[in-house]
Amino acid sequence: SGNARTRQLFPGSPELFHALHEGASGSHEGNPINYVTSSPFNLHSLLQLIFQENKVPMGPFFMTDWGIDADKWFKISHRDHKINSLEEAIKWHPDKPVILLGDSGEHDTAIYVEAALMHPHLIDLILIRDVTSRERLERLNEEVTKLEETGTRFAFFRDSTEAAIVLHERGWISSEQLKEVTEAVERSF
Repeated sequence: SGNARTRQLFPGSPELFHALHEGASGSHEGNPINYVTSSPFNLHSLLQLIFQENKVPMGPFFMTDWGIDADKWFKISHRDHKINSLEEAIKWHPDKPVILLGDSGEHDTAIYVEAALMHPHLIDLILIRDVTSRERLERLNEEVTKLEETGTRFAFFRDSTEAAIVLHERGWISSEQLKEVTEAVERSF
């Protein structure tokens, strides 16, 4: 509910995404960002406004196509949409390592682990925001064990500061960017 001006993002998210986009060097030509969501493309304008209002870096949106037409009556599954979209984004940037960022609410963990197993040397890091119960997190950890023999690092995080710490440790963002994210999260309390 609400509109683009009243929607609240997790504290520190805009700063985290800017840091990721710029990369540790702070270059404006840093890392491309693609947004994959199972939301219908009818919400594209709303998402763009939310991102603009909150100063989140723009990038392509991979969204689903819902409708009442015969070819749209049954929408593609969440898993298939995300896997297909990730494959397309990887094709656009074949020489870039990939970070996958999602949440523990639905199927992101399993889908991102599957993508990492399909591209073991390309998916550098999977970050999943913990938005569920301890029991669900324990079940999700079983999925994560599949990554043990890959080079993909996996981490659950509760807030943008925890995500920024992992990104800093992996060399994706600088100490100054980590500080900016941390300060943004602290200001929200």
